[in-house]
Amino acid sequence: MLRAFSPFFPSTSSTPSTPSRLKARVTAGATALLIAAGSPALADTFRDVTGTWEGTYKAAFSKSHPRYPDQMLDTEVELEIYRQEENLIWVEKRWRRGTSEWVVEYGTGSFNLDERDELVIVEESPPPQDWINTGFLIGEYDDGELHLVYAGPGDGVSYAVSLKRKR
Repeated sequence: MLRAFSPFFPSTSSTPSTPSRLKARVTAGATALLIAAGSPALADTFRDVTGTWEGTYKAAFSKSHPRYPDQMLDTEVELEIYRQEENLIWVEKRWRRGTSEWVVEYGTGSFNLDERDELVIVEESPPPQDWINTGFLIGEYDDGELHLVYAGPGDGVSYAVSLKRKR
């Protein structure tokens, strides 16, 4: 079926091809390729989310957390997506509570191949003595913001945050 609509293949009708008809098919085919290449919906691309994103959130800690048992703490975060290739991203996450020093963590992530606005980010494990939780962020890109939910399964830490691109 696709062959019948392709400008690059001869017609299956009994009408003979002429040079002008072939030229018209090639021109139409080249135009279709240029349109597809210039259109994100047709070119099969992912949103460009590189840059620095920022926001604040309240983190909840489980009752048995070794440092903040049964607490809720205000946190400031910056997520720098410093590299993106197709659906894959590389991140540096910086966060702090109050005026404390920034804690820096690294990770990688991926956009969902079907639902292209959905993504997941997984953090590297820091040394256990640093009292830093390792987890993953799942969420979506929507209307210029990243909406993420964090789960730190080892120590029972969770939060949700909406990040805006830093200007």
